[in-house]
Amino acid sequence: MATPETSYRPDIDGLRTVAVLPVILFHAGFSSWMGIPIAPGGYVGVDVFFVISGFLISRIIYAEVTGGTWSVVGFYARRVRRIFPALFLVYLTCLAWAATQGIGAEAGQIRNAVMASVLFVSNVWFSMSSGYFDSGIQDNPLLHTWSLSIEEQFYIFFPLVLLALRPLRHGSRVALLVALVLASLGASAWMTRADPDPAYYSLATRAWELGIGGLLAIAPPRLRSARLAEGLGLAGLAAILLAILGFDKSTAFPGLAALLPVLGAAAVILSGMERRTLAGRFLGWAPMRTIGLMSYSLYLWHWPILVFMRLSGYGDRKSALLAIALCFLASWLSWRFVETPFRKGWRSAAPRSFFLGGAGAMAATLLLAMGVPALNRMTVPMDAETRRIAAFNGAESIAAMRKETCFLTSRSGLDDFRVESCLAADPARPAVLVIGDSHAAQHVRALQEANPQATILQATAAGCLPLLEARGERQCTGLRDFVFREFLPGRKLEAIVMVGRWKPGSHDEVQSTAERLLEHAERVVIVGPNAEYDTALPRLLALARVRNDPGVISDARLPAPEAVDREFRHHPHVNPRISYVSWFEAMCEPDCPLLAGDRNPAGYDKDHLSLSASRDFIARTGDELRFPTGPDLAAVTDAKKGKP
Repeated sequence: MATPETSYRPDIDGLRTVAVLPVILFHAGFSSWMGIPIAPGGYVGVDVFFVISGFLISRIIYAEVTGGTWSVVGFYARRVRRIFPALFLVYLTCLAWAATQGIGAEAGQIRNAVMASVLFVSNVWFSMSSGYFDSGIQDNPLLHTWSLSIEEQFYIFFPLVLLALRPLRHGSRVALLVALVLASLGASAWMTRADPDPAYYSLATRAWELGIGGLLAIAPPRLRSARLAEGLGLAGLAAILLAILGFDKSTAFPGLAALLPVLGAAAVILSGMERRTLAGRFLGWAPMRTIGLMSYSLYLWHWPILVFMRLSGYGDRKSALLAIALCFLASWLSWRFVETPFRKGWRSAAPRSFFLGGAGAMAATLLLAMGVPALNRMTVPMDAETRRIAAFNGAESIAAMRKETCFLTSRSGLDDFRVESCLAADPARPAVLVIGDSHAAQHVRALQEANPQATILQATAAGCLPLLEARGERQCTGLRDFVFREFLPGRKLEAIVMVGRWKPGSHDEVQSTAERLLEHAERVVIVGPNAEYDTALPRLLALARVRNDPGVISDARLPAPEAVDREFRHHPHVNPRISYVSWFEAMCEPDCPLLAGDRNPAGYDKDHLSLSASRDFIARTGDELRFPTGPDLAAVTDAKKGKP
């Protein structure tokens, strides 16, 4: 009879393929193609991996703990053989890139990520580093290692739990494990609503996913009906596919939404325990099985390659396709010449040797990582001005947005919005309301400075388009509903300024919302999108100086914002009380600005303007963003001087 450690199920390798391919497509920017969804929820592949890992590893741990043969050295020796060789090759590659190609603080950031990942706490590190404006972590080639840290942390605590439960009967152990899984699921549901970033990266909110796989291994339900097994397998695949196609970046995740891919993966595994089903035969099909065998290397290599391509100035879709091809090549080489020899070779070697070897590799990598920033300073020389540009982080600009008070991020709740300060109108001055997402918040301070005679009100939230029916996170929809249904009714403002990271084809919906808002304002101003880049602008500016190649910046500029701007400009508003202000028309004659008036970068990340750049924009718009204008402005000025 096959043991838990030696039994092989080809359908599980196929399930790994179902997990890894959507992750790669999602990260490569192929959430959709020509309007057709491909993998907008591709990130759920990680959850499928968690279930698979929980099933395969937990059955080994449970059998050894309950059988009295559990050995810490033996278990971690197997883990070293399985995950260390390819993983440490990726570490070395990332450190080499950081040392020779890193710009500004990148070498230190990659160094820190390597050290956190080596110690299997990268999920904690990235959780502490995450936030709406911490876009730098998206350019860290080791961001994806958070999931490996979750797994290794689980396998530290899970054996301890089983050892504590060992004196109990099997049924009691299972009941307590079910209780722990439900507690983790409850924590995930609550944390996803209360604080999404820690919820995404925390072991406490992810353990239930591995636990579901573990329960399948320890106490699987019996499927006595072949028809039930067939249906369960197909339903499981359908559930995973539904999550991949139906979820997107706006889905509150993990939380209860993660039940769909997790239970789908569990259903597929369960359906194939006693018989080969139609789903099992499809997953065990040679092409599916082959990709699944490489899935670990595919997961390890895909993100660094995508990041390195993007940071090197190749962030378009053609480059993403090339990156995917390189990912498969690197993964095959890694699987064939690194993973397989270590996993299948040296079977006679003592577990203690692998255990100590793994500890030595960790120590050596930590020491090597510490010296990378110094090596980077020698290999990538930059003058003082280039370093100043590369270090620009827009701290003043972010502070001006009034984050967590008048601008709600994913870490905010609706209770954080300060009505008394954000929407406090002065009866003696005209009131102007700015509504929208972070692209609206970036203009508030400059609008206040340009309109000292008006009161600028602010109601903004991350990713929150100011539209009547727009989707978004809870803090977005809650704030929008409050403003539209409670604050505006019964009021007549001087103006409402709508700003958002508008999407292609959204003009009609924006126009419809503006028409409705005229009930509450003398006029409505729609502000168009600004230039965006596939990499943070300060990095691009520094890279262009290092390479002496200005084309690096133009190649990295994304075409979508300008296309949306053309769409809005070519649809004139019939109502004279609605106007459209084009950033591109105001700023990009002849070329879009790269530096603001203060000689700092015009943006501090991929798509947000600096405060100084926002001031430059408003200064070029004439009366369009002055409130009130014309005779109304003269009347307000006379009133302040005491004239009739």
